[in-house]
Amino acid sequence: MQEVIQRLVAKIVALDQAHAPFVILGLEVGRTQPLVATMSLSRGQQVQLRGVIDRIDEKEGVVRVLDYKTGSDNKRISSLAALFDTNNRTRNGAALQTLWYAWLYQRTHPTAQTVMPGLINSRQVFEPSFAPYFAIKKEEGKTYVPLLTMRSYQKAFEAELQQVLEELWDPEVPFDQTPEASRCTHCPYKSICERH
Repeated sequence: MQEVIQRLVAKIVALDQAHAPFVILGLEVGRTQPLVATMSLSRGQQVQLRGVIDRIDEKEGVVRVLDYKTGSDNKRISSLAALFDTNNRTRNGAALQTLWYAWLYQRTHPTAQTVMPGLINSRQVFEPSFAPYFAIKKEEGKTYVPLLTMRSYQKAFEAELQQVLEELWDPEVPFDQTPEASRCTHCPYKSICERH
């Protein structure tokens, strides 16, 4: 285990050396001092949204909001709507989380011109063509393009987020279990609902 961790750390340091020079703006940003954005809902509620970002760095005006993962998470995004689709069994949770952090950073730092969400996943960092950025599918066709700035997607992401929050805070929409019982087998909250 120690050898694996040493190899991983050495690879991340090598990636950082190749990206240098850059400035680390923060690690675990939001842990000690909350990183908070407030959204207003149609019923008059104010919702405070928070997050803890693994790493934020900056080089030549590009702020990278980076999340670290131990898996081989997919960096392709079929659409922003697909990220929020709770019925989509292959929903890209790592992309949603990382774009959420980039959205939160952009929202709390509106003067930042280029905020790029990125993912450093341990099972892909050893690939020769490794890059931390996501690729998003163009609206027309099957082509994916690098998602190099959150600003281009900020309003669309926020609209999807707003829709989810409106539903969560709607007293007419009950909290309910998923109709797909198979999704519950690995749920960390299955002991609460006692479905399995």
